[in-house]
Amino acid sequence: MLKFICGGFDVPSMLGQLLRIFAPDMSIRLWRCILFVEPAARTVARARSPIPRILFAINAVLEAKPDLDVFADEWMKITRQCLEFCEKLF
Repeated sequence: MLKFICGGFDVPSMLGQLLRIFAPDMSIRLWRCILFVEPAARTVARARSPIPRILFAINAVLEAKPDLDVFADEWMKITRQCLEFCEKLF
C-alpha cells in the first residue's frame, strides 16, 4: 500500500480499486460551519487573550470571504484578504 501511495507502482486501474482517498470540497464551506472553534473562557482575561481573539478574527474573515482557503491558498493571498477585511472594518 505504501508503494502505491508513494508512486512505486504505476498501475492506475489497480490503484483506483485499492485506494479510495476522499478529501472535502468547497461544499462544506456552504454549510457556514465555524472552521476554528473558539475555546470557552471562564475569565475575561482568557476571553481577551490573543488566541481566542485570533480565532474569532480568522472566522470573521472566512465568513466574509468564503472563497478563501486557509489550508491551500498562498500566504500572500491570505494576508491580502485579511488586510482587505480589516480595512473595511475601519
